[in-house]
Amino acid sequence: MKDIEQIIKSLKTKKLYGYDEISTKILKISCPFISSPLNYVCNKILFWGVFPDRLKYEVIKPPHKNGDRCEVSNYRPVSLLTLFSKIFEMVIQTRILKHFTKYNNNNSSSNSSSYYYYYYYYYYYYYYYYYY
Repeated sequence: MKDIEQIIKSLKTKKLYGYDEISTKILKISCPFISSPLNYVCNKILFWGVFPDRLKYEVIKPPHKNGDRCEVSNYRPVSLLTLFSKIFEMVIQTRILKHFTKYNNNNSSSNSSSYYYYYYYYYYYYYYYYYY
C-alpha cells in the first residue's frame, strides 16, 4: 500500500487524462481512501497474470507541432491512458525489480545480466498482457 501511495504522490499534475476523465488532482486528494482497493486489484493482476481490458483503452489526441494547421503531417499522435493503468504499471515494475534484487544470489560481476533478465521479463509481461 505504501508503494501505491508513493506512486500516486509522485505523479505529475497534468490537465490531460484518459477516457475515464479522472485527473491526477482527484487521485492525489483521494489517495488515502483508494490505496487499499488499488493494492487489492494490483495483487489480483499479479496473481492471475491478466491485465484488465478496460485499462487498455486509450484516447488519442493529436497536438499541433508547428507549421500549417491544415496539414496532417504537422500533428503527432499522443495516446492518453487512464491513470490507474499507469499506476498499476509502475507498481508492477517496482515489485518485479524488488523481487529480482532481493533474490539475486549471483556475485556482483553478473548484476548486469540479472537486470537484463529483469527488463526482459518486465517488457514481456507488459507488452504481452497489455496489448493482447
